[in-house]
Amino acid sequence: MKEKPQERPELNPSPEFDVGQECERAGFKIEDYPDLAERLTELNQTEYPHFKDAVIMSRIIKALAQPLNEKLRLNLSPQKLEITALLHDIGKSGPADANSEERLFVAGVMFNNKKFTGMKELTIKEALKREKIKLSPSGGSFFTRLGIDIGKEKMQEFWARHIYWTYDILKENKILEKGKSKWLDEEIINTAASHHLLEGHNPAKINLEEGHGGAAAIESIDRYQLLILVDKYQAFRERSSQTHEEAIKILKFLINQKLSDGIITPKMHETYTTILDLLNKEKDKIIPLVFP
Repeated sequence: MKEKPQERPELNPSPEFDVGQECERAGFKIEDYPDLAERLTELNQTEYPHFKDAVIMSRIIKALAQPLNEKLRLNLSPQKLEITALLHDIGKSGPADANSEERLFVAGVMFNNKKFTGMKELTIKEALKREKIKLSPSGGSFFTRLGIDIGKEKMQEFWARHIYWTYDILKENKILEKGKSKWLDEEIINTAASHHLLEGHNPAKINLEEGHGGAAAIESIDRYQLLILVDKYQAFRERSSQTHEEAIKILKFLINQKLSDGIITPKMHETYTTILDLLNKEKDKIIPLVFP
């Protein structure tokens, strides 16, 4: 079958969730941030709607935050964590300076989990070839502009870029729209960009021992741990089709391995374990949120 150029991906005109309503539910005035609103809308309308994952994450976090505050006496703000969850994957719309065509190419093609499942170790070129996708001129120029060699960079490496793009996008919007919303602060930005800390991706330069990033002092790392585990739980359930029990088992193995490797401290491991135990305890409340 001859490869065809990848055109602008079709958008779903009737997504499952409404960006404005979900942000309003969390108390975040998305209308204050036109760039963020456009990006979330695009992530909501592509073939694999990443905004759906973010909404489900926010609802799981809302269900867990207060019990965790009571159990561990954490200083977690459920509202801030909900907002953080809604924004954490906004980098899947591309870098901060991406135009609308580039954003839809990144969100609709490169981060389409329905196309590239199981291809993380392939180079971008190999993955595109396997899916019989021939880059359009705009798609090719996007990689050239960013200095990405599609014959060498693996899909996994490309996908990891979204973490850093999330950080840059939120930082830039905070500067551009300063004063319009009290919610887009350093705490939300740093937490949103730190959901892959266990894989070593740390754009906000969070100090895992002291729990702060850059010049913005953050009192504890517990918010990062909660976001990390809920993000991974949601990925195992929604994108890898694992059962609740399988997802919990994998996550426990993962954090035990990270402790053995010296990547996390015993204190961090204790908090991770507490979160997982609570996630398991609340499974009858959580499972309907994952598959609403």
